[in-house]
Amino acid sequence: MRSGRSVGVRASTAALQRDASEDELVAMLDRLGSDPAVNGIVLMTPLPGALAEGPIVDPIAPATAAEGQQPPNVGAP
Repeated sequence: MRSGRSVGVRASTAALQRDASEDELVAMLDRLGSDPAVNGIVLMTPLPGALAEGPIVDPIAPATAAEGQQPPNVGAP
């Protein structure tokens, strides 16, 4: 994050407890995705516990998905 500041990029970390539910994680991603100050989201994987990546990655808006994991970004219809 420090090197990003040197080129005008502001970064922050949003974290949940290891035992967070899928609903809590999706709610956080929804909040971040609707924040006009957020231009990109990186979801660190693998996810802990029984959290399935697909249902959590899919709701991230393709425009803010910094890693391009959403179906429209990988060529799926």
